[in-house]
Amino acid sequence: MKSRKPLIIGIVIVVALSGAFAYLRKPSQTETGPKEPNAIRVTVRPVAELRDTSVGLSFPGTVSQDGVATVSAGVPGTVVSSGIRLGAKVGTGTVLARIDDPAGSISSASGFRSADVREAELAVERAELSYRELKRVDGNTDSHASELDKDLARKNLDTAKASLAALLDRHVTKSPIAGTVTEASVASGDTVTTGQTLFVIDSGRRERTVRFFVSDTERALLPVGTAVSIERTPDDRTPLSGTLRSVSTTADPGSGRFLAEAIVSGNAPLSPGIPVTVRISAPLRPSATGTFFVPLSALAIGQTGTSLLTEHDGTVSAATARIVRIEGETAEVSADLGDDARIVVGNAKRIQDGDRVEIAE
Repeated sequence: MKSRKPLIIGIVIVVALSGAFAYLRKPSQTETGPKEPNAIRVTVRPVAELRDTSVGLSFPGTVSQDGVATVSAGVPGTVVSSGIRLGAKVGTGTVLARIDDPAGSISSASGFRSADVREAELAVERAELSYRELKRVDGNTDSHASELDKDLARKNLDTAKASLAALLDRHVTKSPIAGTVTEASVASGDTVTTGQTLFVIDSGRRERTVRFFVSDTERALLPVGTAVSIERTPDDRTPLSGTLRSVSTTADPGSGRFLAEAIVSGNAPLSPGIPVTVRISAPLRPSATGTFFVPLSALAIGQTGTSLLTEHDGTVSAATARIVRIEGETAEVSADLGDDARIVVGNAKRIQDGDRVEIAE
């Protein structure tokens, strides 16, 4: 009996080790097939919230400071009269100096002896004579040709008068603003050249403005009084605020764009002449009943038309849409959807019709 006991113990040990080995090799869980992919997170907005929106606009601008005017000579010559002294108070349009050629031998009707002024006055007299004569001829003949000649003579007269007025404006230096003379560089008898600084007028105002240019479509989105943000550097964390003061109704001939001006609020440092970035959040209003706004990235544009995605109970569906207009990266669209329809506005390019999604707050 004693000789068999070690054998039995050995068999028990082998069986126990075999069982432990089999247990350790057993899979931790039963395979259940391939896992369903994670749902893509998207952002949705109901149509009712998309009826009105805003578009972000950005423009390069330049800072200027109003209230100080530098008055320069418009023609070369001699200052023949100037009673304006340093510290004098002047109003808008006050005559500061008259520039003439006192050595000239011909006196013009306007009192100047400069030959160019007299020649401009003679051009007006000749144009007046021509107009009166052709007007008389047209009254006698009353023909189409005589009427055309009369109209042409009238235009020539208007042009001659305008040229004379512009020339006199260059000979008579006036203050463009009301204020105090802070610099007077000339006096009667001094000889001056074209562009030479004569006076500096300070109005006492320190209103700073930012000037920038906008396109015709952007101009329609920017009513006067719109709030603006002014960034002094690309990473400006404390941009200045301002208000849109004006937008020109006439386009610049060279660029075809329109000059806009914004008034800078507060007294934060902002030197004239430095470049800045003007940012504006312009409100968008529907141009037709039933339309709404979505990012361009929310639209799928193909050969068969344009569509967007709506979400319901975690699943997206495609809906046909029609683009009404595009403003920057925003599109105004028309679609047969109710106000409670939930439009996918974020991450729409990563999903398609029928996909399961997760709504991101």
